[in-house]
Amino acid sequence: MAVDGSYWFNTFRTALVSCRLHGVLLCLIFMFPTATVRKFDAVQRSQLTDFGKYVAECLTKYVQKVQLTAGDELELLIAPEGVIPVLQFLKDHHNAQFANLVDIAGMDVPSRQYRFEVNL
Repeated sequence: MAVDGSYWFNTFRTALVSCRLHGVLLCLIFMFPTATVRKFDAVQRSQLTDFGKYVAECLTKYVQKVQLTAGDELELLIAPEGVIPVLQFLKDHHNAQFANLVDIAGMDVPSRQYRFEVNL
């Protein structure tokens, strides 16, 4: 399917930046995706909160904190020794049954006593 120029103008905001560098005029066009505003879903937030509390109750030894982000994502903050047991629980427990682990990232903060942080 061919996409014409009107599609791109309707889908993206454009910003034109021009400057002179060594007498040459440079024009750069940046394409920014249009903002998508998600509607507040109280039911979804309630279900995520309940599930987070449930996981925390089942894994009290490992789960240190449960929180929701502004984008309605559930975050479980766990002890370092709890990575494998929590992932195993989320994969195998009949109320969870997560099938995919999408992303693993690490962070090093040298100023902290426990300087490494893993984000799953």
